[in-house]
Amino acid sequence: MDRTYLSPGRRDALIVACDHAARAAILYGLPLATAFANKAALPAVCVAAIFCVISQSLRNGSLISGLFALRPRYSPEFAIVALFVAYAVLSLTWTLNIRESAFALGETLIAVIASAIVTKGLAEYPREALVRHLCLSLIICSALVAFELTFNMPLRRMIGSRVELLQYNRAVEAMSLMAPYLISRLFDRSERRFVWLAVAVLAATALKSQTGSGMSAIFAGIVVMLLARMNLTVVRRCGLVCTLLALAAAPFVGEFLHQYMPVRLEKMLASVHAPERIEIWRIYGHSLRHAPLFGTGFGSSASVTSSNLVADAPEDIRALVAMHPHDIFLQIWTEMGAIGALLMAALIWRVYRIIGEQPREQQISSLTFMASSGALALVAHGAWQGWLIASIGAGVAILSLMSRSRAA
Repeated sequence: MDRTYLSPGRRDALIVACDHAARAAILYGLPLATAFANKAALPAVCVAAIFCVISQSLRNGSLISGLFALRPRYSPEFAIVALFVAYAVLSLTWTLNIRESAFALGETLIAVIASAIVTKGLAEYPREALVRHLCLSLIICSALVAFELTFNMPLRRMIGSRVELLQYNRAVEAMSLMAPYLISRLFDRSERRFVWLAVAVLAATALKSQTGSGMSAIFAGIVVMLLARMNLTVVRRCGLVCTLLALAAAPFVGEFLHQYMPVRLEKMLASVHAPERIEIWRIYGHSLRHAPLFGTGFGSSASVTSSNLVADAPEDIRALVAMHPHDIFLQIWTEMGAIGALLMAALIWRVYRIIGEQPREQQISSLTFMASSGALALVAHGAWQGWLIASIGAGVAILSLMSRSRAA
C-alpha cells in the first residue's frame, strides 16, 4: 500500500479510522457477532487483524513494511510455539484422519496468526475510555443473551437461526475470556461502579444460560484476583504448579474420578454433565496407551473413539462416541503425545515467567486471565476450534492494549 496516493491529512485520518475499527471489532464486534453466530469470534479477530495491517501499512509506507512491523519478535516462547507447529505438521504423516487434521491445523494457524497481529497491532487509546467501552460491550451483549433466553429467543427465530440454548454458550465463554481485565480492576477507584455492573451482568447471564464453563471461568478469575491482591508471588507460583499438574494428570483424571468420586457428588454435578465428561475422559485416557509418545495426530480426536485404539477399553465405555476429549490438556496428550505435552509444559513455564516480570497490577490482570482461561480449558469442547483460539487471542489483546495505553 503506497501512501504517495494519499495526502498526509487523509492518510492520518484513514490510520485513525482503521485503529478505531480494529478496536471496535474486538471490543464490540466479537461478543455481539458470537451471540448471533457462535463461531463468529474468528471472523471478528480476522477483520480486526486486517484493519491493523492496513493501519501499519499506511504508517510504514507499504504493505511489506506494515507486515514486517507486525511480525512477532524472536523469543524462547516463540521458538516453542514454532516447534509445536512444526511437530503438528509432522504429525500429519501418521494421523488417524488426514482431512480432519489438515482442516484443524489450517483453522488453528489462521486464528493464531490473526490473534498475534491484533495483540501487537491494536493502537493505544486512553485507558479509561477503553474500560468504558469494554464494560458497555459486555453489558449490551450479556443483556442481549439474557433477553433471548428469557423470551424464547425471538431474535434468533426472526433471522432463521437454530433455536437451541447451547447456541449461546460460546458467546458467554467468549465474554468470560474478555472480562478478566475488568475482574482484576473491581477494587480500583476509577470506573468502579461501571466495572462492577459489567461483571455482575455477565455473571448473571452465565447463570441464566447455565453455561458451566463460562461460570467456572468467571468464578476462577474472581477467586485468583482476590488471592493475588493478598499475596501475588504465592498465587503466581501456585498457578504455575496447578497448571502443570493439570497437564500432567490429564490422561489419568477420568479413571481416577470414576473410581473414587462419591456417587452423591456425581449426581450433584449431573446438571453440568459431569458423568458424561468423566466417561469421555476415560475413553481418551485409555486410547493414549496405544500412542503415548507421538499421539494420534493433530486434530484427530474425532476419529479416536471409532478407531481400534479403544477396542480393548472397559466394556462400559467401549461403545462411547465422542468428537473431542472436553479437556484441552487431555486433547494435547491424545493428539500430540508426550512430546506435545512437554512442549506445552515448556510454554506454560515461559508464560508464568513473563508474568513474574510484569508490574504488580499487570500481573494481577494476567493471573486473572490465566485462571479464567485455565478453567475453560479443563472443560473446553475442543482445543483447536478457531472461535476458541480467537476468543483467547482477543483476551490477550485486551490485556496488552490496556497495559500499553495510558491514563487520560
